[in-house]
Amino acid sequence: MILWKNSNRAFTLVELLVAIAILGIMAAIATPSMQKMAGEIRLKSSARKISTLLRHAKEEAALSGRTYIVNLTLPNHYELGIESNLPELPEMAQSILPSIQGQLEEGISFSEFQGERKETSSDRIFVTFNENGMVTPANVYLTAQNISTKYSVKVNYSGKIFLERKD
Repeated sequence: MILWKNSNRAFTLVELLVAIAILGIMAAIATPSMQKMAGEIRLKSSARKISTLLRHAKEEAALSGRTYIVNLTLPNHYELGIESNLPELPEMAQSILPSIQGQLEEGISFSEFQGERKETSSDRIFVTFNENGMVTPANVYLTAQNISTKYSVKVNYSGKIFLERKD
């Protein structure tokens, strides 16, 4: 019968330091790709948010019989409202009664617009969904800091809304 004289087994300090060094190297390699992946997830989430806002405006216009306007402003502000014909609100900017408004997540912004501009400013577009089904087409690109991927949210003449990834 063999008896062990020393039953206290443990890792040596060198073995523990090697294991910690390997974990540190693995974490250093994985961190940049994890940060990029998190940024891409935030970008896609913001693009879906704008797409959902446009779909909501389209549905509300059809259901309520009123004109809904989505106002997109650089760098990252959005607003959904109902067009009002009240005499005390004569201008377009005042005729939007906000029902939903907000900003995109930190680091996410609109990079360019293609669509109807009702003001002289080029940092804002309006996407209008009329009660009769007419729509003003638009194309909005969303970008994130330090990420080369873009997302395009497009509304065509028929009112169909597309969400596309652009690499």
